[in-house]
Amino acid sequence: MIHSSTSTLVRSPIAFLILLFAVGTFSPPTQAQTEDVAFVHGLFGNENSWAETRSVFHQEFDIRSYNQPYDSKSSIDQIAAGYGAQVPDGAVYIGHSMGGLVSRSAFDQNPARVDALITLGTPHTGAPLAANTDLIDDLADDWIDGLSAGPSYQYGSIIGGTLAAVASEFLEGALSIIESVVSSTYASIQDLRPESSFFQDLENATPPATYAVWSREDPNALWRLADASLSDSGVETGDGIQIKEDAVAWYTMMYANAQSTADAYLQDYYDASWWNLVGKAYYWSKYSKWASIAAGYYDGLEVLATRIDRDWETTIVGVGPNDTSGSGYVREVSDGVVPYSSQAPAFIGPEYRLSARGVNHLEQTQNAETRDRLRFALRQIGVRGN
Repeated sequence: MIHSSTSTLVRSPIAFLILLFAVGTFSPPTQAQTEDVAFVHGLFGNENSWAETRSVFHQEFDIRSYNQPYDSKSSIDQIAAGYGAQVPDGAVYIGHSMGGLVSRSAFDQNPARVDALITLGTPHTGAPLAANTDLIDDLADDWIDGLSAGPSYQYGSIIGGTLAAVASEFLEGALSIIESVVSSTYASIQDLRPESSFFQDLENATPPATYAVWSREDPNALWRLADASLSDSGVETGDGIQIKEDAVAWYTMMYANAQSTADAYLQDYYDASWWNLVGKAYYWSKYSKWASIAAGYYDGLEVLATRIDRDWETTIVGVGPNDTSGSGYVREVSDGVVPYSSQAPAFIGPEYRLSARGVNHLEQTQNAETRDRLRFALRQIGVRGN
């Protein structure tokens, strides 16, 4: 009976079409193809910049990745024109720092090349640092003068200068990273300046799906950059802040001792009899000397506690005092190299701006928090997980 009904159903043309439609509707969906993903490093980076993140994402996503190094000396447009010769059209690009601009330029030159873009710490509207590097040497000299004042007054200029050099040596780790930028005439460096013709021509060229991951480094950005630059992993270890705190503690102790000594001599001056002119002159000279020593150590303490961070952020990185940072009308933030407003510009919608707090520019490609943001963006774009 069942066999007869089935035969009758199959012989009916209408029923047969319904059956075919049902089979097509409820059959398992076709699996998506493996996604092509290009990891684009930043200025002076190389194929190792994305090594750990690529390894992690290969385990988590069904991707075929590309990681081509490029010559940072060329202009960004020239780099983009030659970049990714082996990357198929329609790939997802993940660009760190200047790598995001290389990706945007590649899209601008041929929109078919870049299907979606995720940028990380990219200076979308320019990096003021590229235009302010000639100020770094003067700032560093000012910092060293402040650090050497107290030791120089107490021990002499030679010993004082040596102690200051030791105190400031750690910062050279971060400064050395941009030393080549200071004297560089590379076309890419010129392109990174906010008012460059590159940005004027690029305008807002971005693929339809563009996520911007931005980082907000905590205070003491230069110390943290130095830490990341000197660590084997490329990620901040905490040594930078510890060195700063130790230096602050030493200058605080030396200031307190010098001020206490100055106060004691001043009291001796007041206690000496009015007719003891020789004694008063002696105590006053000692007070003046130790007051100068105390003022010198206080100057060094101020350099360590506030001036280095303030000068770096405002004079070099270009952070403004009253810019919107996504959490109200407050002081703008940065990742220690690129201001927030450039990492997450207004032409990228708020829902496409992803924050990673407490991460500096140098450690972004290796940091677990920024990796989480990249992971989220890949899933939103539709890259299939394993």
